[in-house]
Amino acid sequence: MADFTRVCHTFSVRFPLLVAIGFCLGSLFAAESGAPIFRTWTDVQQRKMEAALERVDGDKAALKGRDGREVIVPLGSLSEPDRRWIAEQSKPAAAGGENIGSPNPPAETDWPRTVGLNSTPVVQTIREDAAKKEFIYESEHYEFVCDSMLGANLVREFSRVFEATWLVNCLLPLDFKPAPENQRKKFQARIFTHASDYYDTGGPKGSSGVYTTRAKALMLPLDSLGVKIFGSQVTVDYRAQDYATLVHEITHQMMNHWLDRLPVWFIEGSAVYVELAKYDNGHFSFLQQDKRLRAFLSQQGPEGRFQMVPLENLMTIDSQAWMAALTEGNEASLNYASAVALTYYFYHLDGDGKGTSIKNYVRAVGNLRPGENSEPLAKEYLLRDRDYSALQRDVQKSLRRIGIGVEFPGAKK
Repeated sequence: MADFTRVCHTFSVRFPLLVAIGFCLGSLFAAESGAPIFRTWTDVQQRKMEAALERVDGDKAALKGRDGREVIVPLGSLSEPDRRWIAEQSKPAAAGGENIGSPNPPAETDWPRTVGLNSTPVVQTIREDAAKKEFIYESEHYEFVCDSMLGANLVREFSRVFEATWLVNCLLPLDFKPAPENQRKKFQARIFTHASDYYDTGGPKGSSGVYTTRAKALMLPLDSLGVKIFGSQVTVDYRAQDYATLVHEITHQMMNHWLDRLPVWFIEGSAVYVELAKYDNGHFSFLQQDKRLRAFLSQQGPEGRFQMVPLENLMTIDSQAWMAALTEGNEASLNYASAVALTYYFYHLDGDGKGTSIKNYVRAVGNLRPGENSEPLAKEYLLRDRDYSALQRDVQKSLRRIGIGVEFPGAKK
């Protein structure tokens, strides 16, 4: 396909992923102007306090509440995440404009159970030009281009989901080797303060984010990050934020070099697979992925009776037909659900149960020359000695073992 655009519409079925802790940032200009940044602090006895960090003196921290009262607390009395947050504030920023990305970690041999960041991402301010409404911040692997001054501290908080999703896609045993688009040093996210500006720049109506290879960027409105602006105040509530859509879109961007090679069902199914993982403040868990898949599919109809798209139709659909279905809510949702069900089958249930066939398939596709047809490889590695009817029987039997009943209405016998 010449260009690939993945749109997250409001009709798409999403499984809620809740993040545990919320922060309140006192001012839109907090990072650079010195205005206080309020956040929720927790001590080792699980007592909580909303306050801003005033200073650190040796082994003690001075916290100031909204009422102006200052409290001195030993660093050792704070929770480990709070101590780590304080440590991050004292890290020196990298030189402006310098590419600070690190080499990708090698892919895991087996499917990861948990993946998480070891520390809060380091974010640097590259440019803040109020006249041009251009504010650029960078984390290790991302460039954030904003039309409002967000400040490095705010960007640091929401950059967790971008950096953690990058890490997940590096470690998946499919070995996608995520890399920025050609002529970019880092992946780019364009963030719009107002949804109307997002729509005017090409964001589809009713969507909360879109990735397009033409722009070489992920575009999204600010409220998709859980950020709300009220005058000079900005609030971030991660407890109420569902990052599933954003994780899906970031995964597409991580696969940008594969989008014209892999079939659309797998492009979408692999992205939904990552979005279904439990995300919590920079950490992903795949430990109960089968349960989350069941919950996701159950939203398509009666529990245990998922009406899956016939596999010959699903595995041969092209990007134009897939995009055309986005105007039909039920058809689009069924396509996504069928894609992730088939993807899960190839990852965990097919053959030896380790995803060997899908790994070999992706490796073979990666070795194709530009313009070569990958369809014969799907027959060689995924269908193998089966026709579509036989594959459907295997999918039904395997998914039934994890409590998912599947039917293929209208499929050829």
